[in-house]
Parts: sequence; structure tokens; C-alpha cells
Amino acid sequence: MSKASSSTLFTDVVVAVHGIGQQIRYSTIRSVATRLAASKTLLAGSTDPVRPVSPQPLGYFHSEVRGITSATLLDDAAFLGNTALAATGFAEVFWADIPEKVVDEGSTLEETKAWARTVVARAQALWIRERQSEAVKEGNTERETSAWQRIVVSPTNALLTRVRRPRIVPPDFGLAAEVLDEIIETVYVLENLMFLADKAGLFKFDLAQVLKDYLGDVQIVTEFADYRADILARFHQAMADIYAEECRKGNDKVRLHIVAHSEGTVISFIGLLQAMSGDQLKTTLSPNDSLQLENTGHIPEWLKHVHGYMTIGSPIDKHLLLWPRLWSKLNPSLADAVLPAGQIQWRNYYDYGDPIGFKLDTARRWLDQHQSKAFQFCGCPKHRHDIGFARYLLPGKAHNDYWNDPAVFEHFVDDVIGIQRKGDSSAKRPTDKPAIVFLSPALPYVLSVALLVIGVYILCKAVVNFTHPDDPLTKYFLITAIGVEPTPGVARGVLFLNTLGITGLIAGVTLFARFPRLAAGYFWKFAGWVAFVIGCFLYGTLVSEQSLRESGAIFIRLTEQLGIGNAFTDTAIATAGILMVALAVAVLGCWGTRRGKQGDEDRRQRWFLKGMRPLILCGACAAALMVALQLYPQDSVCDTKLTVEENNQLSQLSPENREIIKAAGFDRNELDQLFKANSVRLDKRIARVKPFLSTRPPVWPVLLATLGFLYLWWLATLLFDLAFVWQRYVRRSLVNQRLREWGPNGLRQSSDGPNQPEVCRNPETNR
Repeated sequence: MSKASSSTLFTDVVVAVHGIGQQIRYSTIRSVATRLAASKTLLAGSTDPVRPVSPQPLGYFHSEVRGITSATLLDDAAFLGNTALAATGFAEVFWADIPEKVVDEGSTLEETKAWARTVVARAQALWIRERQSEAVKEGNTERETSAWQRIVVSPTNALLTRVRRPRIVPPDFGLAAEVLDEIIETVYVLENLMFLADKAGLFKFDLAQVLKDYLGDVQIVTEFADYRADILARFHQAMADIYAEECRKGNDKVRLHIVAHSEGTVISFIGLLQAMSGDQLKTTLSPNDSLQLENTGHIPEWLKHVHGYMTIGSPIDKHLLLWPRLWSKLNPSLADAVLPAGQIQWRNYYDYGDPIGFKLDTARRWLDQHQSKAFQFCGCPKHRHDIGFARYLLPGKAHNDYWNDPAVFEHFVDDVIGIQRKGDSSAKRPTDKPAIVFLSPALPYVLSVALLVIGVYILCKAVVNFTHPDDPLTKYFLITAIGVEPTPGVARGVLFLNTLGITGLIAGVTLFARFPRLAAGYFWKFAGWVAFVIGCFLYGTLVSEQSLRESGAIFIRLTEQLGIGNAFTDTAIATAGILMVALAVAVLGCWGTRRGKQGDEDRRQRWFLKGMRPLILCGACAAALMVALQLYPQDSVCDTKLTVEENNQLSQLSPENREIIKAAGFDRNELDQLFKANSVRLDKRIARVKPFLSTRPPVWPVLLATLGFLYLWWLATLLFDLAFVWQRYVRRSLVNQRLREWGPNGLRQSSDGPNQPEVCRNPETNR
């Protein structure tokens, strides 16, 4: 045979369990084999350099017997020599065809947003039960909301001490459901932008498909018991087939290692716990019956040979907390009488940018609660098996980047697969990449700010081109005919600073409105005020005085009409007016996050006070007003700013010429030049340049720029929301932390139980 013959005796067999989405059969085990083919540990032992074929074609890994899962060598034995790879087999548990049938059917899975709301409702139920439990423990529901909560007896001095519990802000689950809808919409909006990037040849990443595939597979595994049973039976069958094949060759000492990714970690973990609880495949089924499990009270033989367990990008913790019924009938302590403590060496790997994979504190606590000692998986500082790092640049895409990271697999090989051969556990853990530590969390925010800067620049540039058109022919005729040199347009450097200043103000308004929506508590309201004040400071500091006065011309006119304009400079009045408008937009945008009178109003029934509509609509009105005032700012300035002498000089002109001057949009500098000329001579010359004074640039570029600005502002806000939710609730594992706080008491306890030191120790090396 060209590949592993039936007589090959494997010391180790690596079994891959794939994750979410559309999968190609044997593609996952090929990815694992490709990584292990470069392992220095597994290639050691040969005098000649070994270069196995990697990657192999998918057909190479297909089983020689249809319907039976078997192990295959990475390459022909003759090319592997005396290396450890010559005794390492590769196999795969494939289950993607089961959810694919459901997806293709199209009438079973729930729509993504609707199902996401059920997840929020599940979290709300955990919160309510936890609050009720606390109230019952204290014996008085009224005392739960009291500032002073309970009496504690000090063990050292036996004194009664009143302890003030921290104030807990009740979660707004209705708002959470709405924000979750917006986040899903954001993903699809970004998907459209990535489509353009793909067509431009920049990069390709199907973010929306990852979300759809993950949520779809999670639905099938968690909500549909019949499909979940089929998937788990597939796992048991594959493990049994692999071990049975080795037994037929007389190889009953083989060590099995499971490498699972994403939702495959949940499948494999439940499958292992079922086996530890005595569940095995039924042997009395007819050929036409589907695979089923039955509880025999005895663990299957293949479980006794599982020595390694590698999980990457694992969502096990969320499944434990949100779907407790999946685990209610499992009793893994049954295997403790058969399996040595810590036999299954479990290593979990997760990148901080992975939206699905996290550290598995809850899984460790669940095992402690059920007194299961079979797993070597601890969180003690000396030997930590929950390995997190920042190694992948793009958030979200990090969920699939493990397959391209040799350091992750090399650590598992050195620490688990190769430990028996090396005799120690000196594996080098994957470490953070210094640049990624800063770039990965900052990249979404940088992109959000960049979009806002581009939008503001487009708007400012369009307005400047309208108010200060740079036409050499017009400039020549105005100078020669009426002695007026047009005020030069805004310089590039000034325009750039203006853009940054206005961007800072709009960013401050956005943060003021969005912080209370995305995070509860007074801290975030205060953070919104701080952001707004910083934005106001940037606006007043970076924007030029000329632009400040032009933007706030209406406020200058109002103060003069009220008779209070002399107390302040025009720049101060214009700046204060714009900042008041910005504050009004921020307050109205924040008002959309308010609760209903009963606290449980369904925000989906709103129209104006829903999502970002208050912020964007109010901002659109304010922007439209400011832009309109800049397009025709001088209509009333001529009436209010002219001196008595200038008014007399203007009155000497013909009525037609007076209207021409008023409609020309002259600023103060141009008016000063105009009135230096003789009235009679000026009256004659104005008619000659009437076409240049009465003709204005087209307005439609400004309107298009305004629409472009509003769209980019909306997109930048969506991206900020996604990044904030990502950093606070996903990357920092705040969701898992809150769910643990609300979950069963057993999952809240520390994992450093009395059995933990024994489980942490390697039974083979006593380390």
C-alpha cells in the first residue's frame, strides 16, 4: 500500500474534531497533520533529514473501508524513517454533514436575531433566579436592595460587623437585545465593505458567514436534542472505530489525542463526559437504525487510552452557563475508579481576539464540582493549562488563525504527545506578540476614527469649495472691475486642523450618547461627559477663528439682536453656540437609551427612540443647519455689521446693485475693500461683473458630501459599538464572568479545590 498499511502499529493517534460552518471532509485533520509535520519533536530521532509530504491531498486521508474511521500515517513509512511521526496516526471525526442538511432544509433553524434574543432571555432568567436566591438567603426581599446587606461574624474577634455590599446595577436586558440586533446588523454592513475590499484585491474575510455558521451550529448542538444525539453518536463511533482497528492489529497500548476546534470542543467534551458517565454505542441496532447511545454503567475501552486533549477557540464555558440541561445527566466521576488521576492531559488555547474561544474557568469549576479527576487541567500559577495569548491581528479572524500558528501545536506536542519520549515537560508556551497586544484591540477604534475623519473632511472640503471658490478668472475680474480681491480659501494645513477639531467634537458627542447605551453604571455616564469635554476642547483649539465665526454666524447675529454681543468676542459667541448645539444632539442621542415606565418596554416598537436614530437624525438636522448657514452666511451681516458711513455709501447705489452686493456673499474683508471705491464709479462697475457676483457654485456637491458624512458617521459609530462590545464583553470575558456570578453556586466557587494539586500533577513524570 502507498500509505499506512494495516500492519502499522501506532504509538499515538491524533483525532481531529472540526468546528463551525461548512467543512470539507478530512480538511481539519490535514491542517493538524500539516502543523505536526513541522514539529521538531516529532521529526527528531532520524539521522537523515526528513521532509514528509505536507500538505497531503484530501484523498490521502480517506479511509480504506467506507463508513469506518481509521488512522493514517502522515506519509509513507519509508520516508518517515525512525522519527516519532512514523508511529503517529491521524484520523478525523466529521459531523458537518448533519447541520448542513438542516441548513439546506431551511425550515428548522431559527432566524439569527430571533434566536439571539432567546439567548438574552436565558441570561435574564439566570439573573432573576440569582436575585431571588439572594433574597431568600437573607430572609427578607426588602433587605436585598438595602445599602447595608448582612451581618458577618468575624472569626478572629467574634465581633458582629455590618458589611456594605457593592451596589449592583440591574442589567437592562431589553437594551441588550436591541444592541445585539445592532451588532448583528453591523457585521452584515461590514461584510458589504469587505466585499468591496475583496473585489479590489486587498483581502477577503467572510465575517458574516462566520457569524451565521457559528450561531447555526450552536443552535443545532444546544437546542435540537435529536441532531445533537446524532452528532455525539458520530463522535463515539469514530473513537470506537479507531481503537478497534488498533486492537485488531494487537496494538492495545495506543495513546489517543483529541484536537478539537470551536464547537467541536463542545462535541468532544460532552462525548468524553458521556463516556466517563458510562454511555456507549448500542450494539443491538439493526443495519438500518441510526447510531444511539445507552448507559451501560461501564466506561468504553477507547476512553482508557485517551491521553491528550487539545481545545482551540473553545466556547465550552458559555455552553455550561447558558445551557445547563446539556450537562445535567452527566456523572464523570464514574471513570475515576478506572482512569488514573490526570490521565487526560487537557490544554486549552485561545487568542484574546477570538470572539468564540475563551479561557475555561467554568469548565474547570464544573469538573471540581462533580469531583472528576480524570482531566489534567488546572489554573494554578506553576502549571497553567489554560493558555491565552495575543498573536493574531484581526479580531474575529483570529478564530481560524490557530491553524497557521506552529507555536500552538508545537507546545501541545512537546507538553503532551512527546512528553513520554522526552521524559520532561519543558514545553515552550505560545507567548504574546508585542505588536499584536496593542494593534489588535486598537485596530477597530483606529478604523472607526479614520472613517469619521474622512467623512468630516469630505464635508468641510465641499463647504470650503462653495464658500471660497478658487476661480482665477473671477478673481481677476473682481480685482480689475471693483477693486475687491477675494478672500483666499482655507489652506490645506488649516483645513486638516479644522477636520481634526470637528472630528473631535463629533466623536465626543457620539461617545456621550453611546457609552450609557453600551455599558451600565455612573462610571460610563461620567466617561461620556469627559469625552464630550475633550471633544469641545479639541474643537475650540484646532478649528481656525475664521471657520469658528463662519460656522456660528447665526449665534453672532442673535446675540447682537439681543444686545449682548458686545460682552464677548464673535469667536467666543460662535464657539459657544456650536457647543450648545452639540450638547443638545448628544443629550437627545442619549435619551434614546432610556427605559420605559415599567422598565421592560420593548424598544423594537419604537421608531425615533430606537438604536442610533436619535443621534444620527439630530446630528443630521444640526449638520444641515450649520452647512446651510455657511452656504449663505452674509445675507444679514451686511445689515448688521455696516457702519453709518457704509450704509450711506450703500444707499447711493441703485436698488439693483444693492441687492447684487447683498447676495454676493462678501465677507468683512471684502466689504472693506468694496467701500473704499467711489460710489458713482462703483455703481457703474458692478453691472459689468454682475454675472460673477450673482452666480454661485452648484449646491449639489455639498448635499452629496453631507450625505456621505452622515453615512460614514453612522458606519464609524456602528464600528465603535462593535469594537466596544468586543473589548468589554468578549475580549475581557465579562459576559462569562457575569454569567458565572448569576449561575449555580457550584460554578462560582474557586477551582483551587483539595483535589486540584493531584490533578495538576503529571501521573507519568510526577510533575
